Amino acid sequence: MNDRQPHYNSGNKGSSEDQQQSGAEEYEPGVEAAAADSETGHEEDPAPNPLIYVASVADYEAGRTHGVWLEAAREPEAIYDDIHRMLESSSVPDAERFAIRDSEGFGVARVYENDSIELVSTIARGIAEHGHAFAAWADVNEGASEHYDHFARAYIGHYASLAAYAQQLMQEMGYEALLDTTLPEDLRQHVHIDYDAVAQGLFRDGHVQVYKAPGGGVWLFDERA
Repeated sequence: MNDRQPHYNSGNKGSSEDQQQSGAEEYEPGVEAAAADSETGHEEDPAPNPLIYVASVADYEAGRTHGVWLEAAREPEAIYDDIHRMLESSSVPDAERFAIRDSEGFGVARVYENDSIELVSTIARGIAEHGHAFAAWADVNEGASEHYDHFARAYIGHYASLAAYAQQLMQEMGYEALLDTTLPEDLRQHVHIDYDAVAQGLFRDGHVQVYKAPGGGVWLFDERA
């Protein structure tokens, strides 16, 4: 992968293809209810393959580009081995320092040039296993990597909206069926659950973290997990 060139996004963030405008958002009344019947459930995207471009600092300071694209969803030791081989092949004597100059496939998770390989490996393996929803979880908990292991418990799913999730929740609890069986048909047609209001309540209570997905819909996380 050495022939690929890095994007050099100021050494701060990953590829512009992945780092789209998205993120944890404030709940907007009315917006969620419009899509309440288009719940998408848990997303099923192709398994992502996060990559990092690691470069020799000594070469950079000498005005040259010397680095390598590496698969990041591996154990840190394997990544370090490849980095050391890259540094050993440098034309600069005693090249020892390296920096992460670019990244791809990390979705909304940010990768910084001085992030530890251990941290990057944890995020990348989470994305490879769980998809880009894990990238959102990593972004929500940036600076608190001890929460990454909570993903499996916290992740609710990918939905068209928070109201869509509220509707599914109410249906699973049997409230719609209860209305169907207890109300006369001529009255039932006029009685509806306000799922947008239910969604607002979930958001206000702080039980659900809403994260806007770049491809549409939202990722939902249980803050109590």
